[in-house]
Amino acid sequence: MLKVEGLRKSYGAVPVIEDVSFSIPEGQCYALLGPSGCGKTTTLRCVAGLETAGAGRIEMSGQVVYDHAKGINVPIYERPIGMVFQSYAIWPHMNVFQNVAFPLKVDRKAPKKAEIEERTFAALRLVDMEAYAMRPATALSGGQQQRVALARAIIRNPALLLLDEPLSNLDARLRDTMRKELSELIRRVGVTALFVTHDQAEAFTLSQKMAVMHRGRLLQEGDPSELYRNPVEPFVATFLGAANILPGRVVSQDRIALPGDQILRKTSEVAEGGEVIVILRPETMRISQESSPKAAGLRGTLEYSSFQGSSIEYTVRIAPDVRLRVVTNSSREYAQGEPVVVEFDPESARVFPKDGHPPK
Repeated sequence: MLKVEGLRKSYGAVPVIEDVSFSIPEGQCYALLGPSGCGKTTTLRCVAGLETAGAGRIEMSGQVVYDHAKGINVPIYERPIGMVFQSYAIWPHMNVFQNVAFPLKVDRKAPKKAEIEERTFAALRLVDMEAYAMRPATALSGGQQQRVALARAIIRNPALLLLDEPLSNLDARLRDTMRKELSELIRRVGVTALFVTHDQAEAFTLSQKMAVMHRGRLLQEGDPSELYRNPVEPFVATFLGAANILPGRVVSQDRIALPGDQILRKTSEVAEGGEVIVILRPETMRISQESSPKAAGLRGTLEYSSFQGSSIEYTVRIAPDVRLRVVTNSSREYAQGEPVVVEFDPESARVFPKDGHPPK
């Protein structure tokens, strides 16, 4: 449905996006995830037509809307999109009904008044805001404003829904609720969606496929679980969730020396003597008093524990300046200063060359 190929954009001599390519099948929700300044919003704005790329090609539903080489650049009002801005852009001088109906009223082929009313109330019903149709925009909560913005974005039945950090203006508790609501709404409407976010939980909840961007480049794309479990670069691993990062050195084909004169038995294609980075997820580890013969184990001293209801978070020092964060649901609690073993499946450890190339 959406194809982006070789997209580039610079502001002066500063590249913002470099050779970005991805595609979204019809009906799928796709997330561009990355830190501020990585180029994700600029990519979205190029797709929308709010920015003009310096190179590349964009196709929507079989229609080429941008092709730098052929000089094609379809204006935003002729692209089959609906858009939800980060600020929601709700007009304060209008009520809810007027805000949602506005795209139909200003359309060059505006429907008749009765049809505008029918479609506006239908859009409001989809987002559970029909009862608030006559409420002033200034009397809406953050969550209600977001629903109004969504209703306005879908009222023209767009082929593609674009969302720019759609939940970032909500408080943490409301964000959790709205993630589920937004996911259900997109599924109900059946619209293809592209959204950008820096929030991994948002991307995991909403998208069937996602891509991590960094410094203008798309580093890795795939389904959320694949990116989380099998990152191809240290940045992807550390951006998607908490991670312990350990320096290491390959001492043989299947042995890696770690801090504290400890050994991880794991095969690596890095040459003997080569320096590596070992990344371990806190939730893949557990605390015990003795090593299990089937698990890798790093000995250390428990420095800190924090009870968090369904889990306990531990900090374990395995070398003078190296500590591990371990999150476990074990009912056994360990005391500060107690010697412990941090166990994990060696297959859960991700090993990268120190220069950050894909792991082996």
